[in-house]
Amino acid sequence: MQISTVFSDATLALASSWSAWQLWRGRQTGAALCMALIALAATLGALRFAGVSALVESHEQASRIAALLAFPLFCWILWRTQHRHAAPRPWEIIAPAFLLCLLALWSGVDRYATLIGAAGLAAALVAALASLRSDRIAFLMIAWAIALYAAAGLWIGSVGHIGPMLRVDVYHYLLAAANPLLALALLRLTQHAIPALH
Repeated sequence: MQISTVFSDATLALASSWSAWQLWRGRQTGAALCMALIALAATLGALRFAGVSALVESHEQASRIAALLAFPLFCWILWRTQHRHAAPRPWEIIAPAFLLCLLALWSGVDRYATLIGAAGLAAALVAALASLRSDRIAFLMIAWAIALYAAAGLWIGSVGHIGPMLRVDVYHYLLAAANPLLALALLRLTQHAIPALH
């Protein structure tokens, strides 16, 4: 049992589940499903590190799907939403989701996982910059989320320690802070009322 990682994964699962629920309430179905996939991966991680060894492979596969499909697709949805000032049309979500699924099935894709994540961050950055004049709060939310994701993926990583803390735990906490920011920014961009934080 790795208690610190159980707690950090559970924190990420709760933050992502809350984000998925708010997006679902805001009729952002595609984005809600992306957050739900991230929440599922984190939930399996919490159970795995709590000692459920039968979930090791399931957790690894779910984490792979979250990284290669859910996160970049969410960023794509964010960009399309900012561009249209409305939720993307179904085909605008289904087509890239299909392409990302094909990529995720390719055995050699893991070599390009960082590049795929960076492409997602680039789409989010374009959305942030485009919203700078129209909605500075959304811009700041997206910018902070990008910074947190970039720090987690490019600087922190998931192997080793930072002082007394496991890097994987810091990674989880950064994503747990970033995901609600992304969800709330997306809701702002579609003119939905921001839900109360309680």
